[in-house]
Amino acid sequence: MRSHTPTTAVRRLVAAVAIAGLALLGVVALPSAAFAASFSVTSTADAGSGSLRDAIALAEANAGPDTITFALPAGSVIQLLSLVTVTEALTLDGSGTPGLVITGQGGVGTFPLLILSPAAVNQDFSFNDLIFDGTAASTPGWLGEAIHATYGVTNHLARSLALTRITGRNITGPFEGAVLQAFAMQPGGPITITDSTFTNNVSTTSTLNGGGAVYVRGTTGLVTVTGSTFTGNTARTGGAIYLEGFGGGVASLSVDSSTFTGNVANGAATVPAADGEGGAIAANTVGDLTISGSTFSGNTASVNGGALSIGQLNLATSAVSITTSSFLGNHAISGGGAFWSATTQGDISVASSTFAGNTLSSDPADSPLGNSIRLSGTGDHALSVLSSTFDEAAAAFSTWAIAVETTGASPLAIAHSTIVGPGAVSIRTLSSSSSSVDHSILWSLGTADDALVALVFGLPGSNTIATSWSLSSGTAQPYLAVGSGNQFSVSSFGLGALANNGGPTQTRLPAVGSPAHNAGDPAVVGAPATDQRGLTRVVQTIDIGSVEIQSATLAATGTPVALRVPLTGALLILLGLLSVALARRRFRAGDRD
Repeated sequence: MRSHTPTTAVRRLVAAVAIAGLALLGVVALPSAAFAASFSVTSTADAGSGSLRDAIALAEANAGPDTITFALPAGSVIQLLSLVTVTEALTLDGSGTPGLVITGQGGVGTFPLLILSPAAVNQDFSFNDLIFDGTAASTPGWLGEAIHATYGVTNHLARSLALTRITGRNITGPFEGAVLQAFAMQPGGPITITDSTFTNNVSTTSTLNGGGAVYVRGTTGLVTVTGSTFTGNTARTGGAIYLEGFGGGVASLSVDSSTFTGNVANGAATVPAADGEGGAIAANTVGDLTISGSTFSGNTASVNGGALSIGQLNLATSAVSITTSSFLGNHAISGGGAFWSATTQGDISVASSTFAGNTLSSDPADSPLGNSIRLSGTGDHALSVLSSTFDEAAAAFSTWAIAVETTGASPLAIAHSTIVGPGAVSIRTLSSSSSSVDHSILWSLGTADDALVALVFGLPGSNTIATSWSLSSGTAQPYLAVGSGNQFSVSSFGLGALANNGGPTQTRLPAVGSPAHNAGDPAVVGAPATDQRGLTRVVQTIDIGSVEIQSATLAATGTPVALRVPLTGALLILLGLLSVALARRRFRAGDRD
């Protein structure tokens, strides 16, 4: 007779039942834990059973992270009569009620809707699929902030904060950040804003900082904005977003695949130190700033940086990186129609991006204010421009597209780019620096020699610019270290108008007869693999400028060069492959025999 042994699964089941039984008898002590719970909002009332206020109170009474959902008709409006404080980890999820609006009661005082004030460490907060509206249900509209992340003397900092598919609109706040005001996070704690929309929000403070929609101060983590839209927001500084280091907290900002349109830094302040800067984004005492795949259009600053301003980078290793982005039709009064920086340290890079139609209001009187970019201030920091297009042909005043004016040595490196403006590039520093221009187009629409200017204390020659394989409307000036392959005094560049020529940003495509076509270094080394559009960089001989012509043409016949194997060659290859296949088949047949 065979003996039967219990299977492993049976043994485990018996053990589990035994442990459970002993636990019920008190023989075995199982560890207690806080369990996440979910609470549902079923009423739009300010308070009472089923209300948002009641659901938050129930979540607060339950230890551990909780989720609040909404079982309400689409388009419901919840109007709060006073602020609600949240002290524990919470997810507020409105996905079950499309178009759900949360607002405040106007005329009853100024208050934030939600205050996040953790009572313990490691608390995470997230808000999904909600609309915060300042005028949804009351006249006059409610005044305050939608979400206020702060802490008291005995409270702690949030570990993370996430806003996903949030709409913040028509909110007027008397302080900074009408939709989100975040004063601090746990060390390294991230703030993420994803697929969200911020429209017509206003920060009215005239003595504090700014951020019409979002204000972040004193956190050390990364603030990430992805796939979001900011339109028509207004503040003293940083019309849409203001990021500021404070008390040792230095955050970094990453913006990707986002759009900023018609935001305004109005400079309504009595403190002029950071006044009217950054129509869309202003940052001061920050770590790194990264912008990719984003568009800034029609933003305005009453002083500097029509779209973007950097007051100070925190470290010498800090950096600003702008890639595959467009700055179109932004405006500033004094400097940096699109981008202005006064940082004393840290480097700035621009790659595969387009600056066009950015303007200034002030007549510069030969001052290098920069329709596209202006760097000013003290210290040593570098600017590099790669595979980018600057088209400031519509500028009203005779300034430069790119202007560097600092008291330190601020070298400028321009490569494989196209720069058009009243003047193209100006470098004026108090310390000598060595800059470079390589495989680039510099076209001054004003005075021809304003294509490239380099001065120290107003004296030409102390700054040197190594120029090679480039086209310039100007002449070979004393401050140019002229290398090989340059063409000076060019009067016709053969560039098409700014247009969508492929890729994520607009460019000016050279005609086949342009002096830029096949005019680069035949033995070029270290060129980028692609042009600004992401297409092959070298077709025949490399072109000069940001765009590489992709279909080459024979000069004598005008016949396009077909970059493919001729038909006869293709047939020969096919016959060869067939022969190999037949031979292998015969060989295998022989083995079987």
